[in-house]
Amino acid sequence: MPAVGDRVRLLSLGKAAEVLAMADDGRELTLRCGVLRLTVPLEGVEGLHGEKPAPPEVRVQVRGQRGLGGRGPEVRTERNTVDVRGLRVHEAEAAVEERLRSANGPVWVIHGIGSGKLKQGLRSWLATVPFVERVSDAAQGDGGPGCSVVHLKG
Repeated sequence: MPAVGDRVRLLSLGKAAEVLAMADDGRELTLRCGVLRLTVPLEGVEGLHGEKPAPPEVRVQVRGQRGLGGRGPEVRTERNTVDVRGLRVHEAEAAVEERLRSANGPVWVIHGIGSGKLKQGLRSWLATVPFVERVSDAAQGDGGPGCSVVHLKG
């Protein structure tokens, strides 16, 4: 594997070149060949004595969030959002409860701002639901005060 400062043969030109830099993944090299400065893939060079460079080992790291206990991501999607604008409080409660029972993470409830009665009625009811951990306003980009995020107990 070439390193910065090494001399290698640039296969496309058949000339020696100096390695100036390497990409973070090690698959591209920036070379100086005379007055030329170019970026080539690792496969485009070889050692001065004909040795082929070995591509770097690919390591895949999967990072999960600890402590979620199998809960879903905290990203608003169509599947974890319920829109109850225009419904009466008791109708909205039924729609929200149905979505909460099938959820595996937070649920976004779009209730709008209006007079605030729908939001207040839903928040009062959610405070009595045993599997709800907490309720908060959504982030500004997800509806702000016109949308509540219901977090479930793990």
